Amino acid sequence: MLGNTFKAGFILIIMSKKRQKTPKLSVIMPVYNGERFLEESIRSVLNQTFKDFEFIIINDHSTDNSLKIIKSHKDRRIRLINNPKNRGSAISINTGFRAAKGKYLAISTQDDVSHPKRFEMEFDYLEKHPNIFLVGTSAIYMDENGKEVRRFRKYDNPKMLSRNQISQSHFFLERLKCTTQD
Repeated sequence: MLGNTFKAGFILIIMSKKRQKTPKLSVIMPVYNGERFLEESIRSVLNQTFKDFEFIIINDHSTDNSLKIIKSHKDRRIRLINNPKNRGSAISINTGFRAAKGKYLAISTQDDVSHPKRFEMEFDYLEKHPNIFLVGTSAIYMDENGKEVRRFRKYDNPKMLSRNQISQSHFFLERLKCTTQD
């Protein structure tokens, strides 16, 4: 039987305990006036091959059609947070981190288009390598016309990692290994 049953006088009350499964991944997307690329960016997250995630979108008091675009997606994984005033990307991301429930955290910004297997590959890698808590990705930077501007490539050589070059909007990390209690 679902839930608990109580007798209250002559009325039978059934209280449902709908159990919410904790997602394995929380995807955080800060948005401020991002209508130009937002639709494609949201679709690239929702169409991932890895499906066990919540999608936290923080609308940072946008004045364009961003909020309308976000609300047009009727996907149960989306959780919308509206900042009462513009607070900036870093504070919006931290708001998303605080709201996140997943074991892993991923950032995707309003103009990112992620490879369909991005989350699957990053999740699998971290699960297979428990001594690692952060992974990043390659990126191709495009201009507003879709023309490649530059590439941010993956690094296979550990010496190259010493340059601390991680694309700011393309990382995936394990929450418990990188956060501390206040």
